[in-house]
Amino acid sequence: MGIADRTQLADRERYLYSIESPLIDLFYYLDTKLGYYEVDVPMEELENLASVKEGTYFERFLVDLIASLYGARVQRSPDPEIDEILVKRGRIVAAVEVKMGDISRDEANKFLERAPKEGGEDNCGEGGPLIRESISTHSPGYRIDGESGSLLRSNILFE
Repeated sequence: MGIADRTQLADRERYLYSIESPLIDLFYYLDTKLGYYEVDVPMEELENLASVKEGTYFERFLVDLIASLYGARVQRSPDPEIDEILVKRGRIVAAVEVKMGDISRDEANKFLERAPKEGGEDNCGEGGPLIRESISTHSPGYRIDGESGSLLRSNILFE
């Protein structure tokens, strides 16, 4: 584990840098918001603020896990509706959206409309063949309108 994580922004030659360790990141976040390091802060207030970042850490962990399973690199999408884009050998492998909670069909369809197509260039432009368009869910804990699943992933690539 390093100190900083570098994620390329899709369709740009720019990078987004972030603190890799969730514990160190949370420490600096709480210190920035509350002066946690220098001042006594009630535990309830710390827990409330820490819960704000919990989803971000969960998302980062799952995206990294899926990327390692596919042997792909993670790129940050310019579209706020799409969490990350996975790229392998310059081609889009998958667009990833992590949700915590129930997912509606409308949300799933909206994601599919906005997600870059499989095989597209890593600059998120149109191109490359569309092999298969699908939604895969991963986790029995949540539901998509009555069907099991929680994580939303589109455009799973061919090898």
